[in-house]
Amino acid sequence: MRVTVDRACGLTMVACLTLIACSYGSGEFRAVRGRNFPAERKNEIQQGATASQVHAVFGAPLEVVRNSNDIQWKYFVVEEARNTTFVLGIAFTRVARIRTTSAVIHFKDDRVSRLDYNSVVQNVR
Repeated sequence: MRVTVDRACGLTMVACLTLIACSYGSGEFRAVRGRNFPAERKNEIQQGATASQVHAVFGAPLEVVRNSNDIQWKYFVVEEARNTTFVLGIAFTRVARIRTTSAVIHFKDDRVSRLDYNSVVQNVR
């Protein structure tokens, strides 16, 4: 009888510790605004490249702006990474980091004249 009671108490303790234990997970970035584009390939876009070469690397632009002196292809994405904490078996999720990435490709005479690129990661408290 004593072995059964000890075993039951041990199993109960393990179950309680499992419920109380907290685990923490860091999520991957996911787009919440704009459109994903392969920003890591920005170095493949060189001055003098054609629109079709840019399209092959970044895909279709999110916006095209035509000015009197150039044409701009704009790419933009805002991504969030969420962290999840489990307490007593309940999941709490919050935004932990926000990454904003933009690229503006300037064309003059149907060729890339300039690439403006920016990427910022913010930690959210």
